[in-house]
Amino acid sequence: MTTKQAQGRKAEILEFATHLFSVRGFHGTRMDDVAEASSLNKATVYHYYESKAELLFDLCVAALDDVLAKLRTAGPDLSAAQALEHYIVSVLSLIADTPERSLVYFQESPFLDEWLSGEQVSKVRDLERSFELHLRGIAERGVKDGTFRHFDPRLVALAVSGMTNWFCR
Repeated sequence: MTTKQAQGRKAEILEFATHLFSVRGFHGTRMDDVAEASSLNKATVYHYYESKAELLFDLCVAALDDVLAKLRTAGPDLSAAQALEHYIVSVLSLIADTPERSLVYFQESPFLDEWLSGEQVSKVRDLERSFELHLRGIAERGVKDGTFRHFDPRLVALAVSGMTNWFCR
């Protein structure tokens, strides 16, 4: 099997697991369920994913990487208002395009400390912090140029991310 085929198989397994996690939750899904849903034997699933936690980790990283990639498409010449609009449209469109993955991410994110290793949790939390820093930067720029009223940029970042993230519910 080529590397490309192996990556494709891994992506298929993750897609089946994502669906099951969205319906049953992470805790309510077993690796046996993932194997059955993907029409593979359990040994094959374990060949690609050592654990259910690894599936959840890959799901979270993929979700966050996709949004960050979309945010990077914003040109540096955008005004603060345009950058904020780009952020909101990017997040909402990705949630709409990947509703099951988004739901699982937001549903399980508060419990990652229970399911994932410390190193995995750190990686996910670092990616999440990059969103807050991105939004803070937009808010700081908007306050500085007079586009936005003076508010604490951290609170603005939390409010905007909270509103956009709730969309998946």
